[in-house]
Amino acid sequence: MTSLKGYVIDVPTLADLKPTDYLKPSQRAAMASRAAKPPRRTLAEYRAQRIAQAAANAQAKAEAKAAAKATKARQRAERGQAKAQAAREFKRSFTGPPKSRGYRPPPKVRTEAEVAEMVERDRSTHARLDAKAAYLSERRKVEQARYGVLAQCRPALAAPMPRPHVDLVLMADAAALVLERRRKAMAEQHAAIAVMNTNT
Repeated sequence: MTSLKGYVIDVPTLADLKPTDYLKPSQRAAMASRAAKPPRRTLAEYRAQRIAQAAANAQAKAEAKAAAKATKARQRAERGQAKAQAAREFKRSFTGPPKSRGYRPPPKVRTEAEVAEMVERDRSTHARLDAKAAYLSERRKVEQARYGVLAQCRPALAAPMPRPHVDLVLMADAAALVLERRRKAMAEQHAAIAVMNTNT
C-alpha cells in the first residue's frame, strides 16, 4: 500500500507479487496440472523398472515355451500309444488273442475232404511239372539231334553251342530241381498231417 498526496492507492509492490501473477491463465492451469502429477522417475529407477519388466517377460516366455514343449511331448506319446494299440489290434485280428507263457494254440485238424483235396492238388501240380519236364526233355533231345545234324553239315556250329540249346538245358535242369524240392516239401507236409491226425 502506498500513499500519494493524500490518496490511497492499492498498488502491489514487487515483494507482494508472486511468480504466477505474471502468467496467463492457461499457463497457470498447466503449472497446476504439473504440480498435481507425481514426481518424475530418475534414470536409475527407470532402468531398474525396465530390467525387472524384461526379466518378467523372459520368465513368462520360458514358461510358455516349456508348457508348449510338454504339450507336444504328451501329444507325441499319446500318438505313439494309439499307433501301438492300433498295430496290436490289427495284428490280433489276424493272429487271435495274445499268446501267454505256456499257451499253444490247438492244432488245426483237417477233414478227410480237405486232405483229399490237398493230395489231389499236389498230384495235379506234380503231373503238370512232370509234363513240363518231359516236354523240355523232348525239346532238348530234338534240339540236340537237330544241332548234331547241323554240326555234321557245318562243323563251325559244333562249338560254341547255340544259345537256344543252352536255354533249354537250363530250363530242364531248373524244372527238375523245382520238382524234386516240391516233392520233398509235400512229403514232409503229408507226414506232418498224418502225425497230427493220429495224435488227435
